[in-house]
Amino acid sequence: MPEAATLDEARLRERLKTWRLATAKAAGKPAFVVLTDATLYEVAACRPQTNHDLLQIRGIGNGKVSRYGDDILKVVNQAE
Repeated sequence: MPEAATLDEARLRERLKTWRLATAKAAGKPAFVVLTDATLYEVAACRPQTNHDLLQIRGIGNGKVSRYGDDILKVVNQAE
């Protein structure tokens, strides 16, 4: 089953990238300011369910949780 997990993770990464690009464009910022690729990949791998879970991911602190946490969790949960 690892192939299915890898495919699911890849699909989640793509949804997160789409969200990140739209969020960055709306804010007039480069995408990496919203989330770096490494952080985005870790979110896809960990599939956080709460803001506390998000805070355990390297590259996400209180500021990013308050700005983007609900949106990130929504993208993750839509993937379920």
